[in-house]
Amino acid sequence: MRERAFTIIETLVIIAIIGVLLIIVLFTFANKGADKQLDADTLNVKTLLEEARSLTTSAKDASSYGVHFETRKIVLFTGATYTAGLSTNKESLLSSTVEISNISLVGGGSNVVFNRLTGGTNQSGTVTLRLVANTSKTRTVTVNAVGVVE
Repeated sequence: MRERAFTIIETLVIIAIIGVLLIIVLFTFANKGADKQLDADTLNVKTLLEEARSLTTSAKDASSYGVHFETRKIVLFTGATYTAGLSTNKESLLSSTVEISNISLVGGGSNVVFNRLTGGTNQSGTVTLRLVANTSKTRTVTVNAVGVVE
C-alpha cells in the first residue's frame, strides 16, 4: 500500500500562492489606511476653516480670524494677516502621508481671512490635499465668497 504525501514542489507552490495572497491583502489594507488619513486631514482642514469663520462672526476679541496653508501644516491665526510663530496661532500638522498640493485662492496667496460680522471672505477658492505616495488620490476643500466651507 502506497502512502500519499505532498512533494516538495507542491509545498513550494502552496507557499508561493499564500505569499502572493498575503501581499495583495497587505497592499489593500495599506491603501485603505492612507485613504482614511487623507479623509481625516481633509476634515481637519474643513474644521479649522469653520472654526476661524465661527470665531470671526462671534466677534471673539473683536477680531477677524483666518487660516494659513503650507505644504505640511495649517494654522489658525488672529487678525487680518498671518505672522508665523505667534503664541496665539493654532498650528495643525498634516500626517506624514498627506500634503497640500495646490492652493487656489482669489488674489493668490495662502491665507483665507474671514470678514467680521458677515463671515464672508475675499479669498474664496480651493485647497487640494493629496497622498504623498499616490498623488492621484486627492481631496479638495472649497471656501466660497460667503465663507461656507465644502
